[in-house]
Amino acid sequence: MLKEMCVSCGPRVFLPFLPRCMEEIWPLLEYPHEDIRREAVGAISKFCAAYYIELDQGVGDLNMFTQCATKLVPLLCEMVRNEVEVDVVCSALDMIADLLKTCKQGITNIPGHCEEVIQVMHNVIQSKCACMDSDVTDPNDDEGSLDEAEQDEVLFEYAGDILPSLGLALSDPEKFKTYFAGMLTHLVKKTKPRCTTAEKSFAAGSLAECMEPLRGQLEPFVGHVMPIFNKLITDEDDDVRNNAVFGLGELVLHAGEIMYPHFDGILATLSRLLSDEKAPRVIDQIAGAVCRLILANKNLVPLDAVVPVVLQQLPMREDLDEYAVVFQALTVLFADQNPLVANAMPNLVAYSLILLNTDEEFDREKVLPLVHGLLQKFKIGLPEKFSACIETLPEEQRSALLAKLI
Repeated sequence: MLKEMCVSCGPRVFLPFLPRCMEEIWPLLEYPHEDIRREAVGAISKFCAAYYIELDQGVGDLNMFTQCATKLVPLLCEMVRNEVEVDVVCSALDMIADLLKTCKQGITNIPGHCEEVIQVMHNVIQSKCACMDSDVTDPNDDEGSLDEAEQDEVLFEYAGDILPSLGLALSDPEKFKTYFAGMLTHLVKKTKPRCTTAEKSFAAGSLAECMEPLRGQLEPFVGHVMPIFNKLITDEDDDVRNNAVFGLGELVLHAGEIMYPHFDGILATLSRLLSDEKAPRVIDQIAGAVCRLILANKNLVPLDAVVPVVLQQLPMREDLDEYAVVFQALTVLFADQNPLVANAMPNLVAYSLILLNTDEEFDREKVLPLVHGLLQKFKIGLPEKFSACIETLPEEQRSALLAKLI
């Protein structure tokens, strides 16, 4: 309840109550019942983040944040290593990533924290966590083995967010390169054929998310990560293929000129995959990957052949976050007066309305500005055609849309 109040009220309103709340909740991290420990992890982490959010706004107490973070991050890392309850460990992993995303260099600038976080990744990847101890499971107990596999899958899912979150928090690709290089061999080992689906999905997803924070420093790693993505793109599991396609697109987008010679091969690979793909989210990801190639260097992409294929995949089926890169690429092409985008305006306006009115979850802060941006370009660049597109809309929808484009 205190955690929810902190989040709902906002840090500034809740700030006067934080010291007392921290004092009361800290002892609960060692409470006998795992549900209490799990909730205490979430609450303390949100309290710590609240101190930083206020600092980021120019107010708050730097000393209080530093004291809290200096104590909290090593404690969360220790819980990942020694806690026996998987739910508590998942909460600790989730909060480590959340603190990195929220407090960024407030966390990474504290001596030893980056190393602690990297060690946590090592612990999970090498199954050196107390909750992953296979000795506690009877090898003849099929049900126990299944439970253990499911638990490991959940742990990998949470751990996969930590390394890229560290990279984004550092905001220094050259500094992150050192940490990434130390983890790369361990991640590659989790992509071998003998590895479980959870391990391959975890490795592909973590590698893919690390491409952005390594922007400008990817050249030494291309020869290692591109073969992994190309291999996993044909995996039988939807999640693994999805992460591999995403990774390949992100590699192209952030690696720069070193990837230019590979454009034709990547487009051919994506085309073959699309011809047989049945999983909706993987199809969304393929469209996103092609748009990443367009953004990386549109002059190396046969637009007349590729853009119609991308447009045929709209509206997005499941992964609505991919609208961000799709609309970004279409905006670039519309600015170049590409007739394929102009001709697709009626459909794109319709897809935009679906997105603006859906209740489905997606990253609204990232996606919607790009949707509004393309619609604004349509309104200014082809006003008569845009007016004709929205004239058929119900009055309420038309007024709401135009109000957002003023």
